[in-house]
Amino acid sequence: GIQQVEDQENLAREARIRSAYLDWSKKYEKEPDESRFKTFSQNFLVMENYAKETGKDMNLNKYADLTEEEYNRMVSGGDSPSTPEQLPLDKKPTEPAVDEPVVEYQDVTKDLEAVEDVKDVVKAADEETAVKKAEIKAKADE
Repeated sequence: GIQQVEDQENLAREARIRSAYLDWSKKYEKEPDESRFKTFSQNFLVMENYAKETGKDMNLNKYADLTEEEYNRMVSGGDSPSTPEQLPLDKKPTEPAVDEPVVEYQDVTKDLEAVEDVKDVVKAADEETAVKKAEIKAKADE
């Protein structure tokens, strides 16, 4: 019935996102990690919806597995989520760090614009949800 169709859609969506996550992990040389996959998945769906609504291409950057809070902490000079302790042995830095900027200025502005776009999408989705909840409640009260 309906539940089976929903389950199949959820499985298909999960497989699609997991495939994108593995490709993304390879592209940015990150070790796939279940604890980061959940955040990646949420960001992926928000960006996918945004791309559908605006007709723009979806472009996931290297921060796609960060929560907004982690991202903000990182760009404000806080701890990076990939501390050497969390990196697998083969990914640990072997050379001393060179004093060079991690991100170029224009990249950060694009990323910040993307964060603002995501905030707008989330806000619109929250407003839409509130309207739907009100409609459901109004029907229930009839």
